[in-house]
Amino acid sequence: MTDYLSFILNSGRQDGSRSVVAAAMEHLGSDPLIDPTDDGRWRFRDVHDVAVRLRNAFRQE
Repeated sequence: MTDYLSFILNSGRQDGSRSVVAAAMEHLGSDPLIDPTDDGRWRFRDVHDVAVRLRNAFRQE
């Protein structure tokens, strides 16, 4: 994730992923290269919630 974040920051791309990746890194206890925005944290939380629900659904099968 650090390599991806470095690439995005150096390329100047503005696709919205950098704050989401920074929030994921923060969630995992890592030090992101940038501080995630509140919006990035919310977007990460939404993706994380979907992943948890999918995992739980497959465990029940």
